[in-house]
Amino acid sequence: MIMRNLMIKISLVALVGLSAAPVLASELQRIRATDNASVFIDRSTLTRTGDIATVWSLWDHASDQLNLFEESYRSARLHSAYNCKDRTVRLIEIAEYQGSFGRGNLVRNYPAGDSEPRPIPAGTVGEDIFDEVCATPERAKEF
Repeated sequence: MIMRNLMIKISLVALVGLSAAPVLASELQRIRATDNASVFIDRSTLTRTGDIATVWSLWDHASDQLNLFEESYRSARLHSAYNCKDRTVRLIEIAEYQGSFGRGNLVRNYPAGDSEPRPIPAGTVGEDIFDEVCATPERAKEF
């Protein structure tokens, strides 16, 4: 339930930026894969200004999911802002698609509005993404 709520919030934030950027032209890096879903970040969208890193992620589910509006989708792109100093994340936009890997018809695209920064729980996919986008400056130069 917590993961679904997090996914919904992340999806809302990611919609605005991802809908314009085709997945095929991206630089996807797998962050985590389970029997239920694979999660990637798009390195071509990664930006960092001071303590804030923003990136689009792709959540590719093994089966259809339901959004807040009871609409079925298979994959979602989320645009998120990570505060590397405070260890928080804020959703910017969400885009949900009928097909895998952000393909197929767009089900819904919505901004997260004034999403409040939330702490990143330990041991979650969110923490894995945080660790990648908030890498030390020396490691960030590798990207």
